Amino acid sequence: MSNSTHPIIHVTIKPMFNHLHHVESLSISLSVKSYIFKTGDTILSSQTAHTKRTDTDMPDRPVTDELGDFPMEISHPEPYTTKSCIASRDSSGDVNIFYKACPATRKKMADWDQPSAIDLKYDQGCIIGTGFSFIPLIAGDEDFRTVVEWNLDASPKGTRAVWTYGEGPDPIEKIGPASVLLDSVYMIGPINSTPPSTPPSEYGSYYFGTLPPNISLINDIHFPLFTKTASFFNTPPPLYRSFTTLSPLSRTTHSTPLPHAHILTYTPQIHLIDDYTLIRRLTHSLLHPYLPPSWLGEGIKHLLSIYLPFRPPGQVRDGSYFQDTVNVLVARYYTSPYLRVSMDRLLRLAEEEGDKDAHEHAGVRGWAYVLSVDLAARKVVPVTKPPQRPVEDLAVKPLVAGGRDWGIEEFIRCLTPLMGAEPRERYERMCEGTPILFPVELFGAKSHRLVPVQQEVFELGMERQAFEGGVVKGLKGGCRAEVAGVREGDEVVWKEMGDGFEGVVEVGVMRGEERLEFKWWPRGWERVESWRLEKVEDS
Repeated sequence: MSNSTHPIIHVTIKPMFNHLHHVESLSISLSVKSYIFKTGDTILSSQTAHTKRTDTDMPDRPVTDELGDFPMEISHPEPYTTKSCIASRDSSGDVNIFYKACPATRKKMADWDQPSAIDLKYDQGCIIGTGFSFIPLIAGDEDFRTVVEWNLDASPKGTRAVWTYGEGPDPIEKIGPASVLLDSVYMIGPINSTPPSTPPSEYGSYYFGTLPPNISLINDIHFPLFTKTASFFNTPPPLYRSFTTLSPLSRTTHSTPLPHAHILTYTPQIHLIDDYTLIRRLTHSLLHPYLPPSWLGEGIKHLLSIYLPFRPPGQVRDGSYFQDTVNVLVARYYTSPYLRVSMDRLLRLAEEEGDKDAHEHAGVRGWAYVLSVDLAARKVVPVTKPPQRPVEDLAVKPLVAGGRDWGIEEFIRCLTPLMGAEPRERYERMCEGTPILFPVELFGAKSHRLVPVQQEVFELGMERQAFEGGVVKGLKGGCRAEVAGVREGDEVVWKEMGDGFEGVVEVGVMRGEERLEFKWWPRGWERVESWRLEKVEDS
């Protein structure tokens, strides 16, 4: 333990087991040390939207300090917002909270929306979740010395306990805001990992049971790709942990990035997702800590999701992955119904109206812009002289190394000495909605060429937001989904959507008491001009 002068939040978690040796609940002791709460101060708060899927006795358990019970007032102005506990007197000594928490029952879960990756949940006799779901936010603007330890004294042999910042049961410390306890992951049970055991400061990939074959394959390359990503940005590998969990109640497989960690939540339908799609998603999640959450940042993630798995040294997939990923992104860009929409309009649809198609196209358009600038910049630089990868070496890496917020203006400024006004002119045309065109010999390679093709425009056939939310709404008459048998009002139980132009949507729905499954190609009947990267001998 360090002798830090920061106030301390100390959390001890003890797993409780049933007769099958499955983790049933968590017994939690939380103490705030070296910190005085004044009368009227908020002591702790929780977002009921995050905790509604957790069963806990915290509201019924007293908060204590060295004088005994610590009187508080509960402030809960609106349902499903913030619940706060406010001090009725000044605190004296350590403030202590003892309570139990467990995932809500399956019956109770059915009364709400889909489970979230941040929920506390059961998985194969174990428990995983983020602090959002079961740890209250301790009030205070300063940094705390947060300490998490696990009491495994009564646990079955083979029980392991992992926090984002290290593996227990010994205390793990982290200096930072109190929210560190919330936006991190907690995992307890007979955990498997790659590598089998890891020091607290290093990388680890954690999961329960036996992984499905396609996830097992990418789990084996997770660490090499993780270290390669850190090397690309010229940084030592950061503390990072990957958590994989099975969620039969989730509608779709998805990845959730968090500080120093991500959670891959997969469904029983994971076998429908191909290897290249999983590699793209994995690479994208590993790039998340480095790049800004903007259309430009998403565009760069898409570009590096092509390069990093394919580029030697440490190549994890061959040229067919490169070709496939280029074609996925090219088709997404040119067959989007938003291709010619202005950037202002596109971002308003994405940010203000929650249009997921618009949000995704903004990132893909960002990829098309960054790639077009990259290709133009490479023509300016002699092949034998650095920087041979000018966008990466002159813009992306220096901006990431700067460690501050940056966006399109800073990106353009980095490339202006080399390219003059061209990056800005390309940006202005993109903002107008002018389609971006690539050279036929995409990277100057003689082995592959972009060939013109006619491709059907993307069309899900229904309102995307409602579909993501679990119901078929606004079904378009005559669309491929309707032809496949989908009907207005169907309740979506699970879904998976392929990545590429040929990718299909597969769903399981409830129609009254009947469970049905459908598959359709999310394309309209109209064709538009597009491109496809092919080997010269194949084109």
